[in-house]
Amino acid sequence: MNIEPSQILEFYEQSTKEKAHSWELIPPSGSDKRYYRIFNPHGTSFLVSYNEHADENEAYISFTHHFEKYNLHIARLYHTSTDKKFCMIEDLGNIHFLDLISQVSETEKAGMYEQVLEQLIQFQFSGLPYFPFESAYPVKEFDAMAMKWDLNYFKYNYLKLCNITYNELKLEQDFDKLIAHLQRFELKSFMYRDFQARNIMQHAGKFYFIDYQGGRKGNPWYDLVSLLFQAKANLSDDFRLRMAEFYSRQLPVEVNKNTSFEHEYYMFALLRILQTLGAYGLRGIIERKPHFMSSIEIALKNLKKVTESAKTYINLSELYKIINQLS
Repeated sequence: MNIEPSQILEFYEQSTKEKAHSWELIPPSGSDKRYYRIFNPHGTSFLVSYNEHADENEAYISFTHHFEKYNLHIARLYHTSTDKKFCMIEDLGNIHFLDLISQVSETEKAGMYEQVLEQLIQFQFSGLPYFPFESAYPVKEFDAMAMKWDLNYFKYNYLKLCNITYNELKLEQDFDKLIAHLQRFELKSFMYRDFQARNIMQHAGKFYFIDYQGGRKGNPWYDLVSLLFQAKANLSDDFRLRMAEFYSRQLPVEVNKNTSFEHEYYMFALLRILQTLGAYGLRGIIERKPHFMSSIEIALKNLKKVTESAKTYINLSELYKIINQLS
């Protein structure tokens, strides 16, 4: 993504009608999106983001306006460029939820997760009949096609790099079987898509949420397992299950009666962990980014545990055989 700092500063100065005092590039993570922290002459900082994919930014802008109507904890959006590639937003600082949970007791950690899960439900269901899903990018719903993308992401960016033998036709048949099984769960909400601890910030004593531009209509349990099975969080099985039970109890009554707690929890966990292994393969093994490489071992450990539970609901013999060989 070719963007010069002078272009960032020009957008900032045209938007605010003042000169920037200084700036710094925020190190990129798993996204191609670029963030710059800009300081004004008064010592106040703002973030300017640049995203070559204007359609993705359009989703971010549209979702932000929706969340603002319901007073959800997001960074304020101050300015956008006419081509929708630049955004100037509130600077929420540098304190990530992932950093916080490593510094507290188990009891404090549970309280923090419960706060986050209560807010997740607000994102998923606030104003749901009016949610602007038509702006979602690249797809409007986490449907069979989108699930297949995730499974192929795992196959091509992780599995193909492993030195194991498998039957590709049988694996594809298992993928289709898993997708059909997941589609049986009809519950839909706003699906944040990448609801993980690095996308939660502590600011002014509260938790705020970022990077929801990949959201779409989908099953809410996907977001829960995205948070609880994040490799770097390294949560115990017991802690994850307690948090899943808490989340289930907080769901709206009309939603909770139509969900099968452990069934959906384990099946979407299986899908999500496979998808994240694809990301770890691309960003870690191929691009050699240490943060992603160091997550692989924990993700595989989580995958094998989840698989033991998934086996009680569906037979995916080739996929399970593959998972058993991964190390």
